[in-house]
Amino acid sequence: MKLHACFYLLAAVIALIYGCKKDEPDEPNVSYEDIKPVKDYVYFQPGTYWIYEDNYGNVDSMYVYSAGEGIDTVRKSNGDIEGIYRFFQSKIHSVYDDYNYYIGYNSGWTSFHPTQHKVFMTKTKPGDYVGQIFLTLYPFKIGDWRYWNDSKTTTIDYFQNYGIDNNSFVSVGKVNVFNDITNNYRQTTNYYIAKNVGIIQEELIDSSNVWKLVRYNIVQ
Repeated sequence: MKLHACFYLLAAVIALIYGCKKDEPDEPNVSYEDIKPVKDYVYFQPGTYWIYEDNYGNVDSMYVYSAGEGIDTVRKSNGDIEGIYRFFQSKIHSVYDDYNYYIGYNSGWTSFHPTQHKVFMTKTKPGDYVGQIFLTLYPFKIGDWRYWNDSKTTTIDYFQNYGIDNNSFVSVGKVNVFNDITNNYRQTTNYYIAKNVGIIQEELIDSSNVWKLVRYNIVQ
């Protein structure tokens, strides 16, 4: 009887351990539908280009030369799955400063309750990695902010419609990046980001210079 009792006790303990063990994730932590609105603002395919002009008549042509998306499985040191995340990234080249700008997203950085997706922008070229910022937070909620490295990104406005000269854009978020390492002298920068277009205006606060979108072609 004692042997049977020990056997049943051991079985109960094993069942309890396995019953309490957290199931490994088998799906990404966000769905495709969750990130589709984010992609509308910042994910573009080769064939996309933007042409900007600043207050001094300087012109910059920026174009997408590579883009990709997928699902990434991150594992712990023991081989267990830690998380499954969605990601996407567009790689953009600036003719004006001859740097590459990687604009991307990974759902591993998404926070919940409330949901906040974070979009990174990295400035780099062979032999010179400049740095990385949060380009924007989504959804646009005025007053939302996040620190990243030495910069701070804050959503400061949202426009259903926004006009630049003869061009009109819809669903535009205005984001302030304090200590923006991707600009000369770490100038504080306001980015205006339009749905299905991307960055339409960039205000360099310290130098009182504004880059405005004058022509573009979008492939998404």
